[in-house]
Amino acid sequence: MDDAARLSAIYSSMYVARRYLYEMEWDAVLEEGTHSSLAANITACRHQLQTFITAINVTIDVLDVQHPGRPSYVMEPDMQDPPSEYLRHIRDFLVLRDFRVAVENSYHHLYFMYDKYAWQD
Repeated sequence: MDDAARLSAIYSSMYVARRYLYEMEWDAVLEEGTHSSLAANITACRHQLQTFITAINVTIDVLDVQHPGRPSYVMEPDMQDPPSEYLRHIRDFLVLRDFRVAVENSYHHLYFMYDKYAWQD
């Protein structure tokens, strides 16, 4: 797998996670209010994730790799706002499962790229 494919996979995974955190934050605000500790923790996590996504974008620019687009399935209306609570729970479960796998894969991609470029310092 080349650098462009690795960066694209990481970017797509983190973009999905960010979308999911927006949904979680919205649910926490609706259930507990704006100033709840859960909403604050989710907001902090979302900001950290955005910082990571920005770092990936900088890396893509530095390596002069074609920038990956947003994952198309994230933009589907069913993914963004399921019509029923039951479907929302299914969506949440699937995204959490995919997020766990995405974090593991992203870790391996980043570790590989670190080993590849660390000696150039």
